[in-house]
Amino acid sequence: MTTIFPRPQEKFLYVSRENVAGATCPRCGGGEVARYPVLTVGGWRLVVRCQRCLVDLKMEPTPYPWGLSYQSFTTLLPGGSQNKSK
Repeated sequence: MTTIFPRPQEKFLYVSRENVAGATCPRCGGGEVARYPVLTVGGWRLVVRCQRCLVDLKMEPTPYPWGLSYQSFTTLLPGGSQNKSK
C-alpha cells in the first residue's frame, strides 16, 4: 500500500478545519465548533464537531477523495447497509 500512498515526510499531519460561526455545543455549551472530513469505519464523512468535548453535531457522507471508490467492510456483513437495500 505504501506504493500508492507513500509515507508522509511531515512530522505531524492535520486536516484543515472550518469554524462554524454561531454554533454552540448542546452537551458542553462550548462555542468551538468546526467542520472537517474524517475517515470512519463506514467511509469518509463530513462532520460538524465540538472541539471541546468532541461530540458530533452533524455527520454526513462526503465524496471520496482522489476519486477512489471505497466500500466499507460493514456493508458486507450480514445485516449491513448493503444487504438491507436488497
